[in-house]
Amino acid sequence: MKILVPAIPLALVVTFSLTAAQRLCGQYDEIVLPPYTVYNNLWGQGDDPNGIQCTEATRILDKAIAWTTDFNWAGNPNQAKSFAIVALSFTPVQMSQVTSMPTEIEYEYESVDKTLVANVAYDMFLSSSSDGETYTYEVKVWLTTFGIIAPFVEDPMNPILANVTVAGVNFKLYRGMDSNVTVFTYVATANINRFNGDFKEFFTNLPDAKRLNDQYLVDAMAGTEPSHGKAKLIVSKYSLAIIS
Repeated sequence: MKILVPAIPLALVVTFSLTAAQRLCGQYDEIVLPPYTVYNNLWGQGDDPNGIQCTEATRILDKAIAWTTDFNWAGNPNQAKSFAIVALSFTPVQMSQVTSMPTEIEYEYESVDKTLVANVAYDMFLSSSSDGETYTYEVKVWLTTFGIIAPFVEDPMNPILANVTVAGVNFKLYRGMDSNVTVFTYVATANINRFNGDFKEFFTNLPDAKRLNDQYLVDAMAGTEPSHGKAKLIVSKYSLAIIS
């Protein structure tokens, strides 16, 4: 059995705080903290050029990371401004070879104003080739939503599965298309602030699960997508591993 995350240097096995110099405020600022990369990723800031968002890794403990992101966005509340994330570094692997994907996340939103439109989500991408040049499937899991926000789906009023339970959390499953990419989105039926389970279950519960066996998992991440408002997300613990 192989765990597809790079080996952690001994220096990272002990908990330590990170310096303020690692606060990311530029549009595409990033910092590599193996096995993760933290991205500020303000891809939609053109909708509000005066908006601001900064992301900061605050602590490393073994294979877990703690981080925060704070923002203040105006503009169109239906236009996502960013997707601040922590992405896992791993070698692409076919889904048929993945036996489990243990993950844990604990977080809270604070200083929330009444206009907040945002989510907290996992995001995974599959490709027909290991180079990941072209995505074929995207699997999203929304753990928390604020404001009026809907997944990118064919029919937001009619999920393809009305009740899916993973790690004791109930979700609705939606399907949509983004160009040539099939997008599956799980939306928790009630907001949570902690998830601890096997992410592989989100793949095995898909109607197209068998079709995904020969697809390569190429990107895996979690973060928040704000569209409007002022708030701060504090992630006290996040970890993800891909085991084959």
